[in-house]
Amino acid sequence: MTTILSENEEADLFYALSPHLFCIAGFDGYFKRLNPAWGRTLGVGMEEIEATIGKTLEGIAVSWNAGAERVTGYSCEEMRGAPPFRLGPPGRSTKVEEILTHIRKGEQVAHHKTRWVKKDEEQIGVSLIVSPIRDAGGKIVGASTVRA
Repeated sequence: MTTILSENEEADLFYALSPHLFCIAGFDGYFKRLNPAWGRTLGVGMEEIEATIGKTLEGIAVSWNAGAERVTGYSCEEMRGAPPFRLGPPGRSTKVEEILTHIRKGEQVAHHKTRWVKKDEEQIGVSLIVSPIRDAGGKIVGASTVRA
């Protein structure tokens, strides 16, 4: 018996089984879909990769995706405009400023290990990749934080 797959089913199967890193990103710069190779390559769960936060150069949250909401318990509405240290345990604001200094110089901060305080007050260990966001002219305008 021959099974005929629709174009969408065939694409989904290819996407799921490929050992290569594929993603679909929106015009907002955030991942909309990642194939499982990302999780295997980075050694983390897919829900962790998908937690992405956009910030100004002052560290103020301006975007907060569904993955970040799942991980922290905070909605986008609750976090938009929040100071950079809201998720961190007390006394960590100097580390946030140090990371933002690297971002302003155009440097990525990879695998920064810290703790976040979730909405339910549970503390979780996280590893973050913080990268500069540049406008069309190459000027650094913000930072992208991805839990990885």
